[in-house]
Amino acid sequence: MSTVKVNVKWGKKKYEKIEVDLAEPPAVFKSQLFSLTGVPPERQRLMIGGLILGDEEWSNTKSKVKNNATFMMMGSADSLPEAPKQKTKFLEDMTDTEAAAALSLPTGIENFGNTCYLNATLQCLKVVPELRSALGSYHVPATRAELMDTDTASPQSLTRDLKMLYLMMESGQDIRIPSMLFLHTLHAVKPEFAHKDEKTGSYKQQDAHECWSAMVNNLSETLRVPGIPPPPSTNQGATGGRNAFIKQYFGVETKSTYKCEECPDEPVTTETETSYQVSCFIAQDVKYMYTAMRKEMEGTVKKSLQFWEETRTSRRRRR
Repeated sequence: MSTVKVNVKWGKKKYEKIEVDLAEPPAVFKSQLFSLTGVPPERQRLMIGGLILGDEEWSNTKSKVKNNATFMMMGSADSLPEAPKQKTKFLEDMTDTEAAAALSLPTGIENFGNTCYLNATLQCLKVVPELRSALGSYHVPATRAELMDTDTASPQSLTRDLKMLYLMMESGQDIRIPSMLFLHTLHAVKPEFAHKDEKTGSYKQQDAHECWSAMVNNLSETLRVPGIPPPPSTNQGATGGRNAFIKQYFGVETKSTYKCEECPDEPVTTETETSYQVSCFIAQDVKYMYTAMRKEMEGTVKKSLQFWEETRTSRRRRR
């Protein structure tokens, strides 16, 4: 019989009916004792009938290892691991903000009912490092009227709330309240985004492109960054450099030349205009530059494949 049940006495403790397989080396038995006592196998000194048990073979102790036989063990156990100072918190128990920080994910913005257009616009603007830096130096204190009545919110307050929202997002804090305040300020400054459905009472669907235009225009009116020179063509005038930042990083300057073909003697007129988007109305499915470029690239690839196929066919015929 290769399996027996033995007892092990260790100090004042006694472990009974431990199943031992004599077909396995003694190291397996010592591993069992390690799980019971915490004494590492290299520290265990096992004796039975005056004989010391080794690690590799049972040797002369095998005849003494029988049912109900008792081993004497000496050795000190390792100290128990200390409990963690901070309680373990599982992912399902975390808030969205805590989970994003634990997984190194960017902070998301809650949807307050058809506000996905705004969330997309805010996340898109946030990835521009120059804009975050410019907002960091933006400072317009809240007026007493704004504190007393939110209906007096101004374009400056919208930019200020955008700055605070981004700061809270980067710090990993809960942004539910700051995002709600920003939405309220947006509705006060841009009431076209505050329309509600008469039946459901929820906010109506809005267009992210319109929200982007409104946000960029608001920033162009309010954001003034010292130390960033305006483009050479910018006329500061009464704005004192305001618009310089937005024009520099978001503006596209277009130059149009007009010439009357019927009256060649008339002078040529030139107009320069700065816009924050480049539209490209070529066809029904082509309204933006990237769409036109993609279609052109797809057409170029098709032509290349067609040329390659015609060349290969021509070579086969020659053969």
